[in-house]
Amino acid sequence: MPFIRRATYQINYHGPDESCVVYRGMELDEDQLDFFTPGKVFRFPGFTSTSTIKSVAKGFGDTLFKIHVFSQCPQVRNIAEVSYFPMEEEWLFVPYSLFKVTKSEDRVITLKAMDNVNNVDESTTTDDDSSDADSTDDDE
Repeated sequence: MPFIRRATYQINYHGPDESCVVYRGMELDEDQLDFFTPGKVFRFPGFTSTSTIKSVAKGFGDTLFKIHVFSQCPQVRNIAEVSYFPMEEEWLFVPYSLFKVTKSEDRVITLKAMDNVNNVDESTTTDDDSSDADSTDDDE
């Protein structure tokens, strides 16, 4: 457990300097895909690996997560320099990182990373808040 605690601490206090987009590929069946509706707020339970390179992420599954990360996002860190696969441009989210679905279409799920280090307002954890769906997003 001490290793996980240290890794999480290092990620939580060394976020990105500017906003960016990262990608994650996963195999999802239709029932799992139906979970990701606009407005849904959820957490991935373990460390979550992502890449800034869309083609790398697509190689990991039939569904692509496009994750918008805000500058200084406290729960993600670029680990490309220490990764076993540095060419993948890997970014790692800590366990139980918080995300909000903004769009889901054609097996591309667009998420917004949310700050889960500071207190989360109860109103941000409802399933019916679709008011900030990202309608200008282009998923290439």
